[in-house]
Amino acid sequence: MKPTIIYKLDFDFIGYCHTCANVHDMRKMSNQEMKQHPAISSKDLKKSYDEYYDEAEIYYNEKLSYIQKSELDMFFKKVSMFMDYLMSITIHNKSLEEENLEDFQAFVLKVLELEEKDLKIEKLHKAIKDHYDQPHFFNDYSKEAQMIFETLKDERLFNSIFKNAIASLREAFIEHKYKPSEAYFENKLADHNEKYSNNPIEFMINISTGMLKEEDLLKVDYQPYITFFSPYNLMISMKNDGFIIYSDKLEQLNKEDFEKDLMQSFLKFLSDPKRYEMIQMLSKEKWYANELAKKFKITPATMSYHVNKLYGLGLITFEQGEQNKLYIELDKKRLRDLLNLITNDLTI
Repeated sequence: MKPTIIYKLDFDFIGYCHTCANVHDMRKMSNQEMKQHPAISSKDLKKSYDEYYDEAEIYYNEKLSYIQKSELDMFFKKVSMFMDYLMSITIHNKSLEEENLEDFQAFVLKVLELEEKDLKIEKLHKAIKDHYDQPHFFNDYSKEAQMIFETLKDERLFNSIFKNAIASLREAFIEHKYKPSEAYFENKLADHNEKYSNNPIEFMINISTGMLKEEDLLKVDYQPYITFFSPYNLMISMKNDGFIIYSDKLEQLNKEDFEKDLMQSFLKFLSDPKRYEMIQMLSKEKWYANELAKKFKITPATMSYHVNKLYGLGLITFEQGEQNKLYIELDKKRLRDLLNLITNDLTI
């Protein structure tokens, strides 16, 4: 029996802080994504997103003190590492109060694949850009590198400023956003769990728009988390692999809309000659992502973006190779199924 959907306030708090600090960029990104997925976009959906971002602006401008605004901008505006750190703590059921500077440093080194001797501005900047640099990201890599560098060099900044700032912002979030609607959220959570319990596998496949497959869900332990104020309505912790997948499709799509969106996403993917060639190359042999990036003369981060698109369509699987290399393999059956789905839709 798979676990029920649960609520963790800190996921909401962290996501909402990030939204409030970057609301203009996130609104723009949201509008672009809806244009790319016309099958599941509508005037009502755009209206709901506009209302969400309008509320975030009002909350930032009217509910936070001048100091809180400054603190939120410092740790969330156009930076992601502090948010990712807080998310990691939450997913592992840890408290920020119990964390110390060594814990934060260990997290930074692990995420950026650096050693302690590499903690210099230039190397931090490059590592952060390589890690986050994707077409839809709007991070200020210089600011982020400087913030991380200064925090790692000053324990006072971590303990007296960062931790206190997060505590203050969290209290404001609970008072102004969570408590006024607590009863509603409890009812909504119960409603989603009722839908989820009817068919957990189908529910998870639909909300991830095909990114998760039945065979994956049957062989791993996962935990779904609902959020109400985060730009993502659901987060899925895959316990065996230690990563989180975000989805903004908590309400189950009907089968027809789901397939339409999938087909249009696939055709858009194929319309890019470079991606088309990637599929051709993967159909012949497995590739290590960095080697494929060199072949196409693109950065590893850009290659990662293309790989994520392929994975989102369910077109690839991963295989562990020598020296911890992760090889990409084309799922030819999945490719044929998608092509047949499009052919049948166009000819019937």
